[in-house]
Amino acid sequence: NCTYNISPETNEIVVYAITSLGPGEEATISYLGIFLYADAQMRRQTLRRDKFFWCECQRCTCEGERTTVDIASAIPCKVCHPRKQFLSEDVQWEEVTVNYAYLTDGCYKCSHCQGSSASDSIIDQITGKISERLESASSDSPTDDQVRMVIETEMDEQLYQMSISTLGARHWTTNLMLFCLIQRTMSKFNTQMLLGQTMPSMEEIAEACDSLSQTWDFVENFKLEILPAVLMWKETMAISRCLVALGDLKSKKYGSEWIERVNEYVTVFEGEEMGMVCENLRVAWENCESEDDIEEIEVDSNKRRKY
Repeated sequence: NCTYNISPETNEIVVYAITSLGPGEEATISYLGIFLYADAQMRRQTLRRDKFFWCECQRCTCEGERTTVDIASAIPCKVCHPRKQFLSEDVQWEEVTVNYAYLTDGCYKCSHCQGSSASDSIIDQITGKISERLESASSDSPTDDQVRMVIETEMDEQLYQMSISTLGARHWTTNLMLFCLIQRTMSKFNTQMLLGQTMPSMEEIAEACDSLSQTWDFVENFKLEILPAVLMWKETMAISRCLVALGDLKSKKYGSEWIERVNEYVTVFEGEEMGMVCENLRVAWENCESEDDIEEIEVDSNKRRKY
């Protein structure tokens, strides 16, 4: 329910509440970074490795009021959706009804068929590779090396495809790799706009909106006290900029809807300058006199971005 900043000048740690706290309520922070959105097994392993304790919080033990299953561990049930190696495409992309199984005590259990299946080496290999990639990505410094950026983007796309084709659309590895790809896409869009290069196409912006919507849904499903904006405010502001830059009223209004998701958080926690940027994006549509007759961006919430 809290975040913190360390002053580079004084080394003082300032803790901020990011949600309402009642009298006597404990102030808490997360040690996990991006792995806050992983399943309980990965969170506990990470905390044991880095902080030397085995977490027994309500979320890790699935004993809290918010959830009774480890939703980040969801994979299509192996009984309901048998496969040899990869999931069928309609199951991968949720184009049919998918029954999910959740990891409990080392087994994936399905509430639909009541079947269970043990975790296997393939799942362990995928989660291991993706956790390594996420850790390296979080420690990488920004680079202008175009060749390196292309190689890393291709690697991330391969990991995303491997995850969704094996573990499905709702597993934490799929969604966190999708978020990595969103970050790369937004960085590319920002560069194009800053250097006055060709604007992203309508289709590229629509795909980015769709992917970011999926990530917002994934994070909000946890019902954590920490705001989704803490993770996604930069990417959300970036997509809002792209939409406003298109210039027509419909796109500017859509950009305003995106910025409303993070406006309060950015205004309070990211400084006056960023707060002003948010406000300008939020009200940009008010300067349009009429709606331009151009193609409207539509987001299909039932269709995931395919790489």
